[in-house]
Amino acid sequence: VVKTALDQLNWGDKQDDLKLIFIAGNEPYTQGTVSYKEASKLAHQKDVTVNTIFCGDYNQGISGFWKDGADLTHGDYMAINQN
Repeated sequence: VVKTALDQLNWGDKQDDLKLIFIAGNEPYTQGTVSYKEASKLAHQKDVTVNTIFCGDYNQGISGFWKDGADLTHGDYMAINQN
């Protein structure tokens, strides 16, 4: 999702542009064919901050790499009760 957003959306190129991605889910952050570390590296190079929201237990989100995904782009990690 992060790589698709970086590749397909028109991002501003001015220094003062605010570039954020918010991604939420309840599966491991590592799912998919694109490495989240590579996608995060690309986001960071483009000055895009990725904020992650895990739908479930806070610590389960950490073990599912949601916090790491946010940390790699200096974003915030959050968890919400999915119920």
